[in-house]
Amino acid sequence: MDTQNKDLLKYFQKHTSITQRKASRALGIDRLSARIFELRNSGHRIITNTITVKNRHGRKSRVAEYIYLGDEIA
Repeated sequence: MDTQNKDLLKYFQKHTSITQRKASRALGIDRLSARIFELRNSGHRIITNTITVKNRHGRKSRVAEYIYLGDEIA
C-alpha cells in the first residue's frame, strides 16, 4: 500500500472526514481523490458529501468531503 494511503487511513482513525484542503495541509496529499479511489478499490467504504465553504476570497464554494465508514464487510 502506498505511503499516502497509509497516512490517510491513520488520519481517518482519528477524524471521520477530510477535504482536499485538510489533506494538503495535514498530510501533504495533493491528489486526494486519487487516494480515495485507490482506497475504495482496496475495499474501504468511503462516501462523498458536497459541502459549502468559503474560499480565500470569502465567496462560497462547493468542495468534496470524504467520510470514512470502515473496511468492506464480507
